[in-house]
Amino acid sequence: MKIRGKLLRLALIFALAPMILIAGAYHLSMHRLRDRVSSIAYKNLTDDAKVHLQTLVDDYGRIVQRDRTIIEAILMSQAREVENRLASTPPPSPKLYFSKDYDEKKHLPDDMKQLDKYSRLGPNGKSRLIPVSFSEQVYFPVRGVDRKAIARDMACLSTMPAVYYKLYHSNSKMMSWLYTSLDSGFHSCYPGHGGYPPEYDPRVREWYTTAKETPGPVWTLLPDVSTRTVSLTCSMSVLRPNGDFAGVTAIDVPLTGILEELKLPREWSKSAIILQTFLGSPDPEYTDKLVIVIQESYRNRGREWKRPVDLQNLQSDDPKEMGAFMKDVAAGNSGVRRMRYQGTDTLWAYSAFREDELLSVVIVPYDNIVAKARDTENLIRRTATQALGFSGIIMLAVILLVVVFAIRQSHKLSRPIRLLASTAGELAGGNFDAHVDMHTGDELEELSDVFNEMGPKLLDRQKMKESLALAMEIQQHLLPQESPKLEGFDIAGTSLFSDETGGDYYDFIDLVDLGTGKLGIAVGDITGHGIGAALLMASARAVLRSHAIHHSGDLGELFEDINQHLVRDTGESRFLTLFYGVLDAENRSLRWISGGHDAPLRLHAESGKIEDLPSSAGLLLGVIEGATYTESEPITLDRGDIILIGTDGVWEARNPAKEMFGKQHLREVILHCAGDSARSIYEAVIAAVKDFSETTRQEDDITLVVIKAL
Repeated sequence: MKIRGKLLRLALIFALAPMILIAGAYHLSMHRLRDRVSSIAYKNLTDDAKVHLQTLVDDYGRIVQRDRTIIEAILMSQAREVENRLASTPPPSPKLYFSKDYDEKKHLPDDMKQLDKYSRLGPNGKSRLIPVSFSEQVYFPVRGVDRKAIARDMACLSTMPAVYYKLYHSNSKMMSWLYTSLDSGFHSCYPGHGGYPPEYDPRVREWYTTAKETPGPVWTLLPDVSTRTVSLTCSMSVLRPNGDFAGVTAIDVPLTGILEELKLPREWSKSAIILQTFLGSPDPEYTDKLVIVIQESYRNRGREWKRPVDLQNLQSDDPKEMGAFMKDVAAGNSGVRRMRYQGTDTLWAYSAFREDELLSVVIVPYDNIVAKARDTENLIRRTATQALGFSGIIMLAVILLVVVFAIRQSHKLSRPIRLLASTAGELAGGNFDAHVDMHTGDELEELSDVFNEMGPKLLDRQKMKESLALAMEIQQHLLPQESPKLEGFDIAGTSLFSDETGGDYYDFIDLVDLGTGKLGIAVGDITGHGIGAALLMASARAVLRSHAIHHSGDLGELFEDINQHLVRDTGESRFLTLFYGVLDAENRSLRWISGGHDAPLRLHAESGKIEDLPSSAGLLLGVIEGATYTESEPITLDRGDIILIGTDGVWEARNPAKEMFGKQHLREVILHCAGDSARSIYEAVIAAVKDFSETTRQEDDITLVVIKAL
């Protein structure tokens, strides 16, 4: 019998019986715990939660009513300021910013900024920040309105940003937009921003029409035309000096601020449902029903700003409890009730309902309340401690027995183990001839045979490692050691190999024999990695350098010669993609040719547009003998233009989710650092690729050459 079987049999003999006793004691203890929890704990837990929830919801109802009063007071102050300005003489030369100015980004206030508070959900569900100005407002004339007819009114309101600023910062958390729309045909809004739909007419919106017909502040729930999310709007009419109706001024209150006023315990907040409802409606269909006007699910329902919000009724799966709840609401009583909501057992806490006020309701799953309770945790802990104490005594006895057994058996194992350890130390120290002679007839003898085979294998591995290190050093010296100097251009490049040696290649060739101011630039990618790819890279480099000057007038002939050499030197499994260009400082031009290489990217500094260089890319080099290649049309580089030549290791880099970095991501990085030096640009690209890849190992070589016209 082998040593593993012997030790296993003895361990089972000494450990099995005590472990059975431990399992039985633990089972009995947990059974008692369940009995005690079911008979005592749940009632106490539920009562505590009801008291806590009732206090929270009552406070929340008062806070919401307070905030409503504050918003209405601010709105009335805002309305007075608008009416005062309509009654006064307008400034002679007001400074006005229109929606078109913000959209085209050509005439903007100096303080434009982006805040998380102001964003818009696009069709794909992603949020995009809206730039805003806190020093200016925006004007939006309604389509078809004569600008001359509204010029005086717009001038009168041109001094409102100072008022809006003070009102907004008096309670900025609760407000998003402050605006005024006049019946003459224009809309003004603070903070200043763009993005208004061309067909937008505030005079037909519910917040405008309702305020026009109702004295004092009125509240409506609508999708915001700017953010496309649902907001509460408080609005009221404004009058001209003669008492005629002038328009409506309003304040948008985001649902986020209202819903976050309730400070629930952390263990409840993730699953709690917070509602604001009102009782009754002019529509007979809603009479004596609770209509939900504020809830979390309304936030993102406003992508289509023209459509009103579909208000829901508050209902329960328990008709009897729902009836008792409705009686409490009608009587103006607050309380907490346990009933089902959307198929889940829940606790409903609700504030006292009064006429013209909102009813606050908080719904928390019952399981969350009892599962996280401290009393239950303490009770479980005490019971588990008793079971563990009893188990510890048994485990101590088992440990003592195992120690005795280990001491008695250790002398039989110590000598061969020490011998193996000594041999392992010699191998670790570099003595690959170390040998161990052992005849125990068990796994230790098998292990000694493995140790004896390790020495020669480690020696071979050490020699291979030294060879790879030498190859890497030689290959690195074949690459450019510094950036070239060419008048009118900033040039930089780099290669990062995925193994000790790589298959990527880049080079700067001084074409001094053709006259000053000409530089050859090459970027190549050889299939595979390792020594084979490195040798082919060295061969391609030598051929290119030896032929670059002789064929500088016709780059097609140059590539045809290189291809002939590579076809003869390589097998069918190796080939090369190659980009080669001649940069002329005098003409600020670039001639180039491509053999199967990805098109370089060009950034036009003037337009900010990034495009692929158009080229008639030929076949890969080293594949077909006699292949022909054609030089692409030369281009002229303007000041600030950038050319980026790379290998597919850049855009095909992957993250842990197997997603590729991609050329679109690469374009974004180039745009972001277009004003930097060539070296800073390639460093930014390398950093972006590494950040994207996270912990993923680099699978392919990465090579970049950046040319920037100065």
